[in-house]
Amino acid sequence: MTKARILIGGIFAGLVGIGLPGNAAKPAEDACPPSGIHKFLCGIKSPEDLLAMPGGRWIIVGGMHLGSGLYLVDGTTKRWERWIAPAGAKARAPFDQCKVQPAPDDLAIHGISLRGRGRGRATLYAVNHGGADPGVGERIEVFDVDATRGKPTLTWAGCLPWPGELAANAVVAAADGTVYATVMNHPGNTIKDWWTGVPKLTGAVYKWTPGSPAFERMAGTDLVGNNGIEVSADGKTIYVNSKSETTIGDGAITSFTTTNPAKKLRSVELKNSIPDNIHWVNGRLIAAGARTDTCPPAADGMPCTLGYHVEAVDPTTLAVTFLAKAPADPQFAGISYALPVGKTLWVGSWSASKLGYRPMP
Repeated sequence: MTKARILIGGIFAGLVGIGLPGNAAKPAEDACPPSGIHKFLCGIKSPEDLLAMPGGRWIIVGGMHLGSGLYLVDGTTKRWERWIAPAGAKARAPFDQCKVQPAPDDLAIHGISLRGRGRGRATLYAVNHGGADPGVGERIEVFDVDATRGKPTLTWAGCLPWPGELAANAVVAAADGTVYATVMNHPGNTIKDWWTGVPKLTGAVYKWTPGSPAFERMAGTDLVGNNGIEVSADGKTIYVNSKSETTIGDGAITSFTTTNPAKKLRSVELKNSIPDNIHWVNGRLIAAGARTDTCPPAADGMPCTLGYHVEAVDPTTLAVTFLAKAPADPQFAGISYALPVGKTLWVGSWSASKLGYRPMP
């Protein structure tokens, strides 16, 4: 999604004081009324990014609305809860550069990533745009996830400080502990830079390795609005969603080697679709984001982004296979990701106050 709309639809929206649900699980009958092909779980604020835990029953949701934080959804019963880590945890190495555990209301979660550690345990990485506490600003929060006793539990493990002048977008961790994160717009760039003449290269990928004091920019990873990111199992390749460098209204997916990112491996354009997030699902890369062919451009020339596309991407060739799409729906816009889990497609939005789901086509 665009940085301008991140601020309007995400961080700034948190300032209006919209009420949040309690920590109790919400039953399926509390869901919002259906709209078009979608049913909804109502009350989940700005479900920008989605992940399925192994087995597919439990779905982790990052809420970009300030104070939303994380949600845990039971895909079987359609019950959900605000997923809150108990207070009082101590940061563990190598994430102990941060001394302040964020309060639930100081979480505005953008991209999320889950790295398994075996035997029902995993590490969850989450881009946090921060809240009112001066100790909790822009940073990558890290949580330990324990699913060894049924319903997963969450414990804060620390964080990775983020350069204060930048806003992170998506994050992913490799098996060796290296963490990669995207920046959509560097200072001095705006959303309009994407659509006027030859689009500017506005963002990049940043890298942190265990023991490093800070994230460092990876030379050669500049794209037009770096967005979602994933990494290969062997840690040698990263995949980044962005806007096309040549065509208004189209998106792109680009792969880089982690050892020599200045040399792109491959890039593929997605017609009439701007991919937002990207994740591994059953061995395939699933990319999803807004459509640009459902309504006329705005008066300022920016494409209309309503409805969504979902594609599966071959990690070697970047060949694209269409999976699903939806038309514009005034009741459900700002689509940022669509997660296939079995016969269900879960659909997130950076602007809605509900999580959508529908049958897989």
